[in-house]
Amino acid sequence: MVSSLTAFALWLFLGLPVLNSDQQGADMTWVPSVLIGFLGGSVMASLLSWVHGWWVRPILSAHLVRGKGCYVTTARGNPATHDAKFLRLIIQNQGRSTVHNCKGYIIGIKHTANGTNTSVQEEVLELQWSNGRPDDPRSIPPSAFFYMNVAFVDLIPNAHFLWLGVSWMPNHYAHMFGSNAPVASFELLIRIVADNCTPIERPVRFEFDPQSQDLLFQYD
Repeated sequence: MVSSLTAFALWLFLGLPVLNSDQQGADMTWVPSVLIGFLGGSVMASLLSWVHGWWVRPILSAHLVRGKGCYVTTARGNPATHDAKFLRLIIQNQGRSTVHNCKGYIIGIKHTANGTNTSVQEEVLELQWSNGRPDDPRSIPPSAFFYMNVAFVDLIPNAHFLWLGVSWMPNHYAHMFGSNAPVASFELLIRIVADNCTPIERPVRFEFDPQSQDLLFQYD
């Protein structure tokens, strides 16, 4: 609509005066000027439309912010049987239009234990949101945000377990996350995607010690 109105307006101001300048209609030299005016208007309208789309586009961000709920303790079980500490990303829309169908994935895992570095990721793992329906994609209005679980520690007495923030974790990961696992550091490569904006990727690094109640990590 904006493109059509702009092109029409430029044609009125540039093309139509040239057309009316020849009252007899015999001199056809006005035709190139009218065409140039119309084409110029179309190009300008397309440019303005692109600039407008760029200006109002949704923009995803993913951050770990101290004091903003990115590392919290909450009860686990129904009814509650123990506590757990959750590491969560803030997924925010920093643009001027709504993000549609946003989801997050772990696309890479690096594991370091006893001086050995291993890339253990074999498949993409879908992360869960912290509230509501955890597996459903989210629409995020401008300036709004949701929390996305990255990992959490079950604080079971004498048996601290690490879990990734996914609905299902492969069984062959158990040796890295259980209460008998060695002290290890993890680097998760996370990709956040949506239907209508550019995907983003960021690493999340933390250390897990089965004898500790806390994950060790750094805020942004």
